[in-house]
Amino acid sequence: MAADLDKRPILESTNGHPKDQPEITKGEPWFEDGSVVLIAKGTAFCVHKSQLANRSEVFKDLFAVPHTHSPKSFENRDVVELLDQPEHLRSFLVALYDGIELRSRNLSDFLAIAQVARMTHKYMSQSLHQTILRYLITINPVHDERLDDWYGCEKSNWRGYDVEPWPHFHPSLMISLANDIEAEFLLPFAYYRMAIRPAREIFSLVVNTPARGQLSKSDIVQIIILQEMFRNRTAACLEGANGIDHWQSRDARGCEIELRCRAAFKGLIAYMQNELPHERDPLMFFRNALSYLEASVRLQPCGTCLWYYKMEPDFHQRELWKALPNALGLLDWKELVPAECK
Repeated sequence: MAADLDKRPILESTNGHPKDQPEITKGEPWFEDGSVVLIAKGTAFCVHKSQLANRSEVFKDLFAVPHTHSPKSFENRDVVELLDQPEHLRSFLVALYDGIELRSRNLSDFLAIAQVARMTHKYMSQSLHQTILRYLITINPVHDERLDDWYGCEKSNWRGYDVEPWPHFHPSLMISLANDIEAEFLLPFAYYRMAIRPAREIFSLVVNTPARGQLSKSDIVQIIILQEMFRNRTAACLEGANGIDHWQSRDARGCEIELRCRAAFKGLIAYMQNELPHERDPLMFFRNALSYLEASVRLQPCGTCLWYYKMEPDFHQRELWKALPNALGLLDWKELVPAECK
């Protein structure tokens, strides 16, 4: 633990009122049988040392250090002054005692979860922090197997014209959170979501607001790098469709209706060429190409050729997903994602 002391929040233990804060307001939670009073900017919370020590490495170490008692105290209880905002400390304490509601109905849900995540990281509350991380990867995937579920949730959840689609928060907020809590494994998909946004939206994020995180110059560079990778990957997918004549003629004995299949794939190529300039999301581009073939009534290829082609979008999706962390200068997914989140 000694190596981590320089990362911990500044705590001051005293038995009297904190200096320069003569008036203290009681906040919630306030337990009458509590053994310590935490004070943040004039708001006091009475809780139990044992609960804090059991759930937080920072408080565990703090309470393990003997303190000299002074004749002053707050209602006969030890006092610890913290530098947090009162509402942030309150959310953290409530989560320690009652748990946290993990859901994504709106922006407020994410902001509440993100705030507790920052506090659990700051105070090294490992169990609660891991619970939050395991939830975050359900709304910000770190495994390509989760992509279908993620896109399914996005499509099935209603959105208004003026709100973010599911999970109802802007990806810049996830980038900010991942950096704050040192969770690099959350960055690739957050940058991915950012990179498929219109350019005007990316470059307009210069001021922090509750609904938007501030992007740095480094963030902008990362996004541009991903956009270039997306263009290359979608072009490769189109090239794969263009090469369909080669492998189909090679395996013509497996094709059931060769002329119709050739016409179907020519239609697919025309569709992809038309969609390519407009589709910013390469994963959707791959999916839409396959859906076009499968849903075509007039020119659907035979089962054999369709089976062959299904491997193309899957291949490009896997390769793009595999390359995401490295494109951002991060470790491979296998090393990037902690064991408890795999």
